[in-house]
Amino acid sequence: MEILRTPEKSFANLKDYPYEPHYTTISTHDDSELRIHHIDVGPEDGPIILCMHGQPVWSYLYKKMIPFFSDARIRVICPDLPGYGKSDKPAAREDYSFQRQVDWMTDWLKFCWDTVDLPIGFLMEQSMGKPSTIQRLLYLAFVNLGISNYFPFKSQLAKAYDAPFPNDKYKMGPRAMPSHVPTIPDESLEAQRIARDVFKHWDKPFLSVFAGDDPVTNGIERDVLNMCPNAKSAEHIGGGHFYQWTRPKELSELLINFIKQ
Repeated sequence: MEILRTPEKSFANLKDYPYEPHYTTISTHDDSELRIHHIDVGPEDGPIILCMHGQPVWSYLYKKMIPFFSDARIRVICPDLPGYGKSDKPAAREDYSFQRQVDWMTDWLKFCWDTVDLPIGFLMEQSMGKPSTIQRLLYLAFVNLGISNYFPFKSQLAKAYDAPFPNDKYKMGPRAMPSHVPTIPDESLEAQRIARDVFKHWDKPFLSVFAGDDPVTNGIERDVLNMCPNAKSAEHIGGGHFYQWTRPKELSELLINFIKQ
């Protein structure tokens, strides 16, 4: 397996992400060495919150929430999935699958795969930032030309989400991720069925937190609450799909209060 590693210099100028990197090296199915990154912030004896990320972000997504957890003396662990952030990045599409991400830790899918140089910084700037119309149009022009990495007026947000990917070779993880959603039967469905069955009899505290105004996840909470009868629904705090970024205080307070209770 060909494995790429983003040079540390790519992350040198990120603002407000001063966290010491921690690395764990695992052996893959073909005995390649794959290095996985995580940050670990807060008191060692504090309650732990594990912050996972999705597509196409990385642990940087939680930088606005970490200070709230730290003030509450909660230990925060944020890993980067293989293919993202500071973790190693297998280079071929066939290296990625739903099951392998577990083992390692129809338009959108087509766009991600067909776009070799996926403009991740641009996408995150549009969904999480507040670019001016002129900046958006200029950036889009660079995207359409296939040279989004060379846009000279990137915000700090766009720089942070482009940082893990020096060029298009490093972007196989985000390109392949949408194809992991099980739209047809495959080996991952049985693993998911078994996982869901666990929550039918779950007797530990379970808080379901949704933004409530996210077109990607609207309606999914009903499935979560049906899956886990013990789950409690939190108030919908808004903020869209990346409410870790747009509602960090509100989301952190919900989780901190739940942990303390």
